[in-house]
Amino acid sequence: MNLVLFLTTFSGLFFTMKKLIFVSFQTIKNNIPTGMVKYIYYIFLEFNKYSYNKTYYLSYSDSTNSQIKSVSIIYRYINKILALINIYFKIWHSGEIRFLQEKIFDFLLSFKLKNQDVLISSAYIPSTLKKCNNLKIFLAGNPDDYEIYNIMHEEMSKYKIKLNDAYTNINRITFISDTILQYDHIICFTIVQYESFLKRISKDKVSLCETFIIPDERIFENKIINKNKELTFCYIANPFWLKGLHYLLEAWESIEDAECKLIIGGRLDQQLTDYIANNFNHLKRVEFTGWIDDINTFYRSSHVCIIPSILDAGPTTVAEAMYCELPVIATEGCGSKTLIENGQNGFIVPSRNSIALADKINWFINNRDKIREMGINAAKKIQTLKDENQYIKVTEHIIKIINSLSKGMKI
Repeated sequence: MNLVLFLTTFSGLFFTMKKLIFVSFQTIKNNIPTGMVKYIYYIFLEFNKYSYNKTYYLSYSDSTNSQIKSVSIIYRYINKILALINIYFKIWHSGEIRFLQEKIFDFLLSFKLKNQDVLISSAYIPSTLKKCNNLKIFLAGNPDDYEIYNIMHEEMSKYKIKLNDAYTNINRITFISDTILQYDHIICFTIVQYESFLKRISKDKVSLCETFIIPDERIFENKIINKNKELTFCYIANPFWLKGLHYLLEAWESIEDAECKLIIGGRLDQQLTDYIANNFNHLKRVEFTGWIDDINTFYRSSHVCIIPSILDAGPTTVAEAMYCELPVIATEGCGSKTLIENGQNGFIVPSRNSIALADKINWFINNRDKIREMGINAAKKIQTLKDENQYIKVTEHIIKIINSLSKGMKI
């Protein structure tokens, strides 16, 4: 009997009257997890080995698994009504919409919880937490939002702009802080998250279990897709300021090679769109594609992926690109940076540094013969993680935290 199974058996009496409630703000659509659910869904399934009574609440789920539920049938319709109102009347900016959605989600979820439930959540749910008298564990999806808030204000001062999004809304940041302080423990999955939370949270309330989202084989089928004729650098996200696209475009302006191009995938935030239109009038060989339906082809037809995030927990784009045999240029602020070995499967550059980005772009331009080998190394790295089954490691870590907290032990 391994240690975790022993601890689970030993603490069986503790769980006899208690139920594990998992919570994420995101969704499962067409049986495909989105956002943090890409990660937590598989951890939730791992708990089947231990026969816990459990339920997973999402904003929306069409999963056939009866243990995975939408928070309420009306929540989806409320979101649609909010979106329609904003289209016609433009009452809220993107940050305010996100804040409203989170508050409504929290309100509806609070009716689902019972006092004896143990909560394992990646969502900001202060009203729900106040109803939970047992253990409350937070699975961090971001670095500490207070640090993000401060960075965004530095950016606004630097670029003399006013940003209105989910990371600059002080009411939302206060709402998040109220949530974070109510949790008994915070589990971080990347070193970037861990270091950010330690700046204002006691070390005994935070732990690191470094793991990464493994790309879904149903989406990223390993098939032969012809590469673009031109050397193609790609970027994909739903770009808002924190993703650092403006630093990438600053870097690209200095690239003179006419036989390469940059493809930008994802729906741009309106404020970022306006900034780009007003400040990048001489961009060459840049293609804005908007929403990408076939993300597998997007990656596999490119040559190098660039993730210029200012501060990011562990963007799935790093592992996805590497899985699709692309070397990656990522920043120090990117939580997934530990997947990258400099010169072997990509490069790590300082955050908010367009000169360093340009230097590595030019390196790939001047060393095109290295790209294929580095891409193969990248795919091998992700395959190794897949073979290790990281979700087992996280599940065991969560069980360890639950057992330690329930017995009043120091973690």
